[in-house]
Amino acid sequence: MHIEGRGYLDRALAADLRRGPARTRALWVCAWAASLQGDLPGAEERLSECREADPGGHAGAYVTQLAAQVAAQRGQADRAVLGIRAARDRHHSAGRSFPGLLPGYAVVAACLLTLGDVEDAIGVLVEGLDLCETYEDLWTRSHLCHLRAQADYLRGDLAAAGEHAREALRTARLFDDRTAQAAGIELLGALAVAERRAEEGLALLAAARDAWAALGGEHLRPPLLASIPAPQDTLPTEVLSLDAATNLALREP
Repeated sequence: MHIEGRGYLDRALAADLRRGPARTRALWVCAWAASLQGDLPGAEERLSECREADPGGHAGAYVTQLAAQVAAQRGQADRAVLGIRAARDRHHSAGRSFPGLLPGYAVVAACLLTLGDVEDAIGVLVEGLDLCETYEDLWTRSHLCHLRAQADYLRGDLAAAGEHAREALRTARLFDDRTAQAAGIELLGALAVAERRAEEGLALLAAARDAWAALGGEHLRPPLLASIPAPQDTLPTEVLSLDAATNLALREP
């Protein structure tokens, strides 16, 4: 869908070179689609065109935010952190709340965690979680909580990781976000194994494995989860459903 949509926009932009808000928005969306496809040079080229087409800087906050996400994808941690904060400040100074800003925090934090830059990731997550409280964005908060749980895991704070992972999982269940549920039970399964609760951990990991298969495969798994060493013990043959595994992970009947 991203490929097809970007193709339509590319053709429309080539056919009409007139400057204006519509063209600036189309350029930004093209840059966003390119970043999702991993075409970072393409994203940066479209962002540069956004700046040229918008001399008044009216779209500056949006461009700054997406540039921060691209910087994170390139592994440029300092630029990413400074950029997402600059985007936040520009949105605030304009007196508006841009819904896409908060998922941007998740993108930047996830990239920083993949790079192993845990402390910078936590700083971004703390800010993002505070903004989610301000704007009452429960869905994005759940994703940031899950990333915070991953960060806690990497720091060796298993208790905090479990607390954040369960908060995220409760919200994922509320929104019927099956991908987030699978990620949550896998992380909580790994935590249970690390805390020597092997039976519970293996049951959760088996349920997560089957959930990922049902959802369409390994490409949906967060990179950190894929990097956690598999347990030496054999996973059970009788596998819990995703909903039953969620109840077990949340310690609910």
